[in-house]
Amino acid sequence: LIPRFEIGVWSGIFSGAVLAFYAFLGFEDMVNIAEEVKDVHRTLPRALFATLVVTAVFYILLALVAVLSLTIEELTTSTAPLALLYERSTGGSSTVISVIALVAVINGALVQVIMASRVLYGLSERSLAPPIFKRIHPKTHTPHIATFVVTVAVLVFALWLPLESLAKITSILTLLIFSLVNLSLWRIKVTEQHVPDRNVVVQYPLWVPIIGFLGSFGFVLLLALGSMSA
Repeated sequence: LIPRFEIGVWSGIFSGAVLAFYAFLGFEDMVNIAEEVKDVHRTLPRALFATLVVTAVFYILLALVAVLSLTIEELTTSTAPLALLYERSTGGSSTVISVIALVAVINGALVQVIMASRVLYGLSERSLAPPIFKRIHPKTHTPHIATFVVTVAVLVFALWLPLESLAKITSILTLLIFSLVNLSLWRIKVTEQHVPDRNVVVQYPLWVPIIGFLGSFGFVLLLALGSMSA
């Protein structure tokens, strides 16, 4: 059934979509290892899109199984719907799925720590962040100070904010960053007179950053309008 055209109804839908966007965070971190990829111009875009498609299919199948196995009331009232789905489907304890979820969350946090610390390191190397963040440990050859700062920030936010609020804030901030990145790419393509060598830089049509900006910023704008009307 198509939802009624009411701000409150669609606000809930977009709020859920923004929250679900959190599940797709991390794919953009693949670009941080671009220097280590063979034939990066061909391999990385294909790997990125293939990963998104495969993950989306798994999420859709999981959601389909959930709504067919559990009632709407059970899904909305349960604090751990995936664990409940596992118990209902297998008849066993949810300890296994809880351990898997715990490992997945920790792994996701570690990936974000690595990514954010490398971003701080790169900004510092370009004099866009304090120079202390570009210091490299003599033994591990990693940006240890940047990694420490990011780890502390992750721990503070994880302990301070509820999981749902933290996921929603992270999704909104990421969408805003994506909007600025696409807008910057559009400006570069419009104002840049020198066309880079196609053998060095991957070229995309002008409509790609436009669609990316409208899609990313559109979600944030609709969510804000829905929150104001609520």
